[in-house]
Amino acid sequence: MSQVDDFSDDERELLDRWSAPTPPVSFAARVLRERRRGWPRVRYGVVAACLALLTAGLLLRNRGDLSGMVQSNARSTIDIGKRAVVVAESGTVLEYHVAKDWRGEGTGPVWVEQRQGTAFYRVERGGAFKVHTVNGTIEVTGTCFTIAVDERTGVLVTVHEGSVVAEHEVGGTRESVLAGNSVLLNPKGVVATHAHSASAAPHIMHSERYSGMADLGDHVALMEQTAQLREQVRVLQNRLASKPNSERTYGLDQDELLRLADNCELSWDTPQVQVGTSPKLTDDDARALGLTPEQRRILEETMAQANARMVGILQTTYIAVTGDENIAGLSATALLSEIEDKTSTPEMQRIYERLAAERAGLPPRSPKPQGREAQVEELYRAYVTMGDELQGVLAERLGASLAERIRDLRDGFSSRRHSSFGCP
Repeated sequence: MSQVDDFSDDERELLDRWSAPTPPVSFAARVLRERRRGWPRVRYGVVAACLALLTAGLLLRNRGDLSGMVQSNARSTIDIGKRAVVVAESGTVLEYHVAKDWRGEGTGPVWVEQRQGTAFYRVERGGAFKVHTVNGTIEVTGTCFTIAVDERTGVLVTVHEGSVVAEHEVGGTRESVLAGNSVLLNPKGVVATHAHSASAAPHIMHSERYSGMADLGDHVALMEQTAQLREQVRVLQNRLASKPNSERTYGLDQDELLRLADNCELSWDTPQVQVGTSPKLTDDDARALGLTPEQRRILEETMAQANARMVGILQTTYIAVTGDENIAGLSATALLSEIEDKTSTPEMQRIYERLAAERAGLPPRSPKPQGREAQVEELYRAYVTMGDELQGVLAERLGASLAERIRDLRDGFSSRRHSSFGCP
């Protein structure tokens, strides 16, 4: 039933007599204009809704990081997203997480935990890249480097290109490591930094899959051995310095000098001969001697002069004996060792025999030396007489009593030697 059927007769009569008013002339134009004005709002709303749905879909799609665990039983190559390539040696264990970008690709920040083993990293520039080890964290921006984790010696980081920052796990000590250097992190801290050849692994950095990892592994092993040997040398040097010398090297009586001459033996004491620096007196020794600041200055100045003279003799003799003028970086110990290696045993025997006899006031038993043998003999004569000559100069500058106390404080100057090559 229609609504008209519900009207009464009177209402139906009034409705029939009513006539609709004529619309204004501009009515249709206004309607069309309002329709056009409202449509863009609807259109923009639809577009915004579509974009929101698309963004939500991407976020849902990209939720989570790229993650992986590596337990290498043989040398293997791993892609860490698009940020890095890692060559892991056998026995390496590491875990990584890479943040995805909006496309779902692993180009974002990277976190790696290397638990053991040796791994070479080639890192592309991008967001943060951190490798956590048991002894510290290595921060990278874009570089080539190697990390070797050893539970006995610590964590060795070797940089081939770029730079890294190594932060120790305890105390937060930070060490910047440039290309061509290595740093060792052990439980005590950052204990050693070494320079090495930046081209240690050029074939690794430029080959497609870094197939030359064996050479790099050898390099890392060598660096670890170097660090261990340096520590052993330091310990032995400390022990040697603190060990009293039971064999006196100066102030010998005639009977002792004759005994040395019979055995073609030499003994001497000198301050530690150092290339590029001068021996210094420790604060403890200065206090034990009761030196004034001026006395200490004179003592150290005198030792520096004696050291410079001996270094000059050493270097001149080295060049004459070896013919090698490239002496940069060679220590006094290395110079003397090379001179002895280049001098034959019969020559060294004759040199010791003559000098021991000379010291005892005896005529020489061997003929006068010539050439290289004569130059080496002058070097050893300088060593044998250096202690007495230094004490004599100190006696002139500081007094005989103080000069004697300086030499007697450690039973002779710091470097003492008893040796023989046997008699000819």
